[in-house]
Amino acid sequence: MASFAFILCTLAILWQRVLAVAVFEALQSSNAGLFAQWVEQDQGLASLYSSSKVKTVFAPVDDAFRAYNQTGHLSQLRRVLVRQAGLPSEAGLQHVSGNLNHLNEQSPDSNRTQPVVGLPSSSNGASGVSSRQKRQSNNSTTQTLRFYSGLGNSVSVIHANIPYDGGLIHTLDGFFTLPQSWDDTFAYTNTTSFSSGLNRTGLASIISNPKGATIFSTPNEVYDRSIQQNITTASLTSTLSNHVIPNFLGYTPNLANGTILTTQSGNNLTVKIIDGEWFINNAKIIGSDQICSYGVAHIVDSIIETSTSPSVPAYTGMAATHKKVEKAGVIASIAYAFLAWLL
Repeated sequence: MASFAFILCTLAILWQRVLAVAVFEALQSSNAGLFAQWVEQDQGLASLYSSSKVKTVFAPVDDAFRAYNQTGHLSQLRRVLVRQAGLPSEAGLQHVSGNLNHLNEQSPDSNRTQPVVGLPSSSNGASGVSSRQKRQSNNSTTQTLRFYSGLGNSVSVIHANIPYDGGLIHTLDGFFTLPQSWDDTFAYTNTTSFSSGLNRTGLASIISNPKGATIFSTPNEVYDRSIQQNITTASLTSTLSNHVIPNFLGYTPNLANGTILTTQSGNNLTVKIIDGEWFINNAKIIGSDQICSYGVAHIVDSIIETSTSPSVPAYTGMAATHKKVEKAGVIASIAYAFLAWLL
């Protein structure tokens, strides 16, 4: 019986190898042919994708590629990417799963891993994603994942775990966005008043620490309504320091219910998940996972109060965006494969 089982396993492995196809052939047959053609046009990129260095490819489907090409950014992007010096050196994400994964590849222009955060699609307003969906793939039903990258932009996985002879392909409905600076992110997300407060207090230099930081910014209207124009610099520093979590990358999957966060001022904040919404003490996250060059920003709906922190409610399950797949955060290096040079 043991020998029979061994024979079956051997046949299964051989069968998989027989079925395996090259990466570009797999992309062509997975509705990502335009992406494949574009990569193949560049000898350096084609060699990279065909090498053992790449184990996972995130590829936009043809409709997404056409839409992006119409923006006029594609030709400019090619010129930038051909000059890019750094390349990933080893395999990364193998499956779009319900776990939090960290990869070791580094961005060519930084000494830090550049991440994207993958979450199951949900109606959760904090992430601003679409309603939860399920799809049929390879005779199995799985939950759609949405990836957040720079500027809080997001894309969804259309088909996951498509095998090729060197690894796996995940097709997407759009492009990842390379993480931007804090200033560019604040400008893009209507939080420039908060940014000006960071500059006034000197906190802007603190959050540029390569070790990373988590920022809870506020919309301009909230900041302007809550912060008096004649506030002293000392008082403003005390207030905004409670919105800065140094040396911690608080991507949504890391913000579990009941997590205690220590602010720049030394105060403690409590993460609460109530009815699928994330709260930081009294403030609700209304825009999440804006991946930046040196950390991550979340937009909250009010100035965070530390004098009174409501008790953490009894935890009966994960947030709506995390049910069934646990904390389905996938941290993948944007420096890796297509992530480093898409946007």
